[in-house]
Amino acid sequence: MAMTDYPYPANFLEPMPAWPVAESTKPFVNIPTLGELNLSNYAINYQRILNMVNGGLSDRETLLLNALHDSTNVYFNYTGAYPCTNLSDWEGTGSLDGYGWNILACN
Repeated sequence: MAMTDYPYPANFLEPMPAWPVAESTKPFVNIPTLGELNLSNYAINYQRILNMVNGGLSDRETLLLNALHDSTNVYFNYTGAYPCTNLSDWEGTGSLDGYGWNILACN
C-alpha cells in the first residue's frame, strides 16, 4: 500500500482512497495505548476473570482486532464490494501479474 500512497484515489492494484496509508491508520486513533490506561479503566472484576478463563478478549483487544480489520480493508475491500475481506489476492497485485513485480523487485 505504501508504494501507492498517492494524494488521489487509485485503482491499478485495488481501489484505494487518496493517501491510503494515512487512511489505514484512522481506525487505531481512538484506541488507548497501554500507557494511557489506568487501573480504574482496567479494574479486574468477576466478569473479566470469567472472560479470561473462557478465552475471551478484553475490550481493548476487541477494539484492536476490529481496527486491524478496518485498516486492512483499505487495501483489500475499500469499496465494500466483497461481503468479507478478500484475501484471494495473496500477492497483493490486484489485476497486475504478480510475477512481473517479482522480477522488478529482484532486479
